[in-house]
Amino acid sequence: QIAGALETIEYAERDTPGHAAFAAYARSLLRPAFEQIGWDAKPAEAPTVRQLRRVLIGDLGTWGDEAVIAEARRRFSAFVADHSAIAPDDRGVILSVVARHADEPAFEQIHALARETRDASEVQRFFSALMEVADPGLAVRAAKIALSGDIPPQANALPLNLIFELARDHQPLAWATFTANSEKLLAPEPMFAPLIAAQYMPQVFWSGVPLAEVETWARAHVPAQMSPVVDRGLGDQS
Repeated sequence: QIAGALETIEYAERDTPGHAAFAAYARSLLRPAFEQIGWDAKPAEAPTVRQLRRVLIGDLGTWGDEAVIAEARRRFSAFVADHSAIAPDDRGVILSVVARHADEPAFEQIHALARETRDASEVQRFFSALMEVADPGLAVRAAKIALSGDIPPQANALPLNLIFELARDHQPLAWATFTANSEKLLAPEPMFAPLIAAQYMPQVFWSGVPLAEVETWARAHVPAQMSPVVDRGLGDQS
């Protein structure tokens, strides 16, 4: 519960003058708990402890804990050489930390893993990780990858999810990408496309795009009879 509250506040503080100070404060609250449970599971450890470990790694890594970032990178390097080096349940959080703080070589390593795998769950995991990158220039690359032929045909619904994931940290970029390519992105979901545009989209873009702009786009791209759904989607964010 404490971690969840800190996550909410930290996200709201991004791009504000007080973010660095709050992130340092949040790290100071979680770090003692992580030092107690450590990186590796112990024999007969409760599932709740394993889950807590992943939450702490993810939060500390996201909030700039240098020791956690360094160890995540070390473990990721071992994973690239031998996929058994990281337990399946831990791969997502370690990959997330590495991707968020990735430089170009690390970004390309993850991209290569995404292109090479034939496992459906790993396709989603690796491509989704690329969308978490903090670097603005690499985020532009991530947006282009989401629209590219690198996504296998059997995952044709994935690009929309990727752009929505990109929106968490790069709202203007994700919005521009979505609106310029909405027909292609929504095509795999013909039954749900109007609902996505009317109700779900405002939930994705509320924090970085003026709601008036979202409303104008939505009303121009959904049937008139769905106007109440647009109202509901916008109302949830106001």
